[in-house]
Amino acid sequence: MNEQLEARKAFIATGLQNSPERKAAIPKFVSDTYDWARRAQEELNKHLEPPRFLARNYQRFIDDALLYAEQLSPNRDASIYENQLYEFGTIDLAGLIGRCSEVDAKWWK
Repeated sequence: MNEQLEARKAFIATGLQNSPERKAAIPKFVSDTYDWARRAQEELNKHLEPPRFLARNYQRFIDDALLYAEQLSPNRDASIYENQLYEFGTIDLAGLIGRCSEVDAKWWK
């Protein structure tokens, strides 16, 4: 998850929405997100025994990362939903951080 969080931060840091710098960063961010989501999904699928709440939250984080990447394109202006989709991934972290905290499994920075 830290890998995806760092990629999101780096992408946002490339510039404002619709700036040439941000648009130029979209293809790599989207490709990296698809790669991460594939690996994250494979790992989640290997571990069907975690508490369902944790598994569902992690699934939401993966899915929301893909939804965010899906709506990005260097060939069009930012969607009115871009910021909201980005925030969904941030909101997903609340359940994950809380549950992991309970079992002292800290993975976030």
